This record gives sequence, structure tokens and C-alpha cells, in this order.
Amino acid sequence: MTTQNQGWIFTDTNQIDWQQAQDKSLFKLIGAVDGLAFSIVDVPAGHRGVPHHHTHAEFVYVLEGSVRANGVLLEAGHGYAAQTGTDHTEFVSELGCKFISVFKIGQPPLK
Repeated sequence: MTTQNQGWIFTDTNQIDWQQAQDKSLFKLIGAVDGLAFSIVDVPAGHRGVPHHHTHAEFVYVLEGSVRANGVLLEAGHGYAAQTGTDHTEFVSELGCKFISVFKIGQPPLK
């Protein structure tokens, strides 16, 4: 369930269905404002993201599981902030991972 109130979006993610992304990961869009999207992403075991260039900043916070991003192993409680202009050369989750992501609208939450 999502409620909007004078510029605020309140979301109960338990009431939102998972949607499937092109890469077979799942996501829930929590909200989108001012050109930014806020989502929860669930990638399956064995996921390997496609290397890409960040044309906008990207933020990730790991909730469950683990993922290796650009040579750094991130587990629950870890996160990263990637600046505009950086290259994402590695995003691999051997056992699966659930994370929060903030990214520019129109840019997928995961590549």
C-alpha cells in the first residue's frame, strides 16, 4: 500500500508485489521523487551484473546475503555510494542478495 500526503510517499513494502527485471532479479519500487527512485532488489544466486558506466550516482545498502562489487565483498549491513562517472566493473552474488538501491529514474536499479 502506498499513500501520498503533501509531497511525501509512504509505502508498506509488505503490500507491494515483487516485479521481475530483465535480468531475472526481482524488485519493489518503494517510491520515486525529484528524479530519484528508491527500491528493494532481490538477486538470485549466481547473479552476474553487466559492467556499466555510471552516468548518475548510485547507492546500495545490503539487507541480506552478499555481493562482490568492484572487488569488495559486501554483506548485510554494508553499502556503497558510486559517484557519477565511475565504472561498475563487477557485481556478482554467488549465494543471492537483497539490497536497497537509490538511483536516477530511467536508469535500472541493477545492471
